[in-house]
Amino acid sequence: MQPTRFVVLFAMFFSCSAAWSCAAPAAAAPAPARPAPATSATTKPHNFARWEKEIAAMEEKDKTNPPPKGAFLFIGSSTIRGWKTLAHDFPNHPVINRGFGGSEIVDSTHFA
Repeated sequence: MQPTRFVVLFAMFFSCSAAWSCAAPAAAAPAPARPAPATSATTKPHNFARWEKEIAAMEEKDKTNPPPKGAFLFIGSSTIRGWKTLAHDFPNHPVINRGFGGSEIVDSTHFA
């Protein structure tokens, strides 16, 4: 059985405005100070359970209608889930869209 190829897609979108040109600045401004990281006492555990129902539905769908062998698997948040032209954008490759909106990379790696 040929494994499904995993495609990890990270997209960063930058917009240009009148205040910032698309060209690189002549001199880099100093980086702003970052806030101190949250301590473990204030950090809440990540809630993977919020996705269980949606992931279970995907797994059930795969049991009744298995994805094509050798397909490219796109996982991620709403950027992936809302990608309605995925098959058109990759016409020579079978694709699987497994976006679950609002998820974070930690959710994708947990369920992978």
